[in-house]
Amino acid sequence: TPFFHTGHDYIMTAEAAAGLDQHKYYHGLLPREDLPMLLREEGDFLIRMSEPTQPATAGRQFIISVSQIDPEKPGENEIKHFVIKKRKDGEYVIDTLKFKSIPKLVSYHLTKGISITKNFNCLIKRAVDRQPWELENDHIESTKKLGEGAFGEVHLGVLRRPNREEVKCAIKMAKAIDTLNKEQIKEFMTEARLMRHFECDFVVRLYGVAVAAEPLMIVME
Repeated sequence: TPFFHTGHDYIMTAEAAAGLDQHKYYHGLLPREDLPMLLREEGDFLIRMSEPTQPATAGRQFIISVSQIDPEKPGENEIKHFVIKKRKDGEYVIDTLKFKSIPKLVSYHLTKGISITKNFNCLIKRAVDRQPWELENDHIESTKKLGEGAFGEVHLGVLRRPNREEVKCAIKMAKAIDTLNKEQIKEFMTEARLMRHFECDFVVRLYGVAVAAEPLMIVME
């Protein structure tokens, strides 16, 4: 039973089926704009889920994002994104090699030092785990709904920290993904990104965001 309960279903079926729900290198719906601060060295990588272009789009896909040296800019890195396709037989592929799960795909290329694409040499070297500001959905509990807006709901609640301490918080919860488009999700996440960069007595403190499963949440003091 998830710690978070507001009458909403806790949705992680795709992630669980792909074998990702127990892996800290899975960052959920973390957008591209947050990746440069995480993938700093050549070979740094993470797994995330693509944002739907339109609401109710069936094309949500898993992406492996990898930091690579930019051949046109010596000394600088660029981030490459590869779609991990799920076949009709349930196996996962990037090019042609098939795997029963995404973690098996990752482990194979990581341990053998084999490029994840046949088009050019692209090695994954270091899995980048979720950051302290990337919260677990099941560590967040709503105690009272305060209101509702265009993008979702606002709740009072409790956040359970890694040390098991529980702190009172405000929760801004996005609507179900199938009702939001790509730009709305980006706008929701941009708000959280801006809050991370401002810490002073006059600005509400951000505890973090929960993007590894639905519903997406911004958690504040």
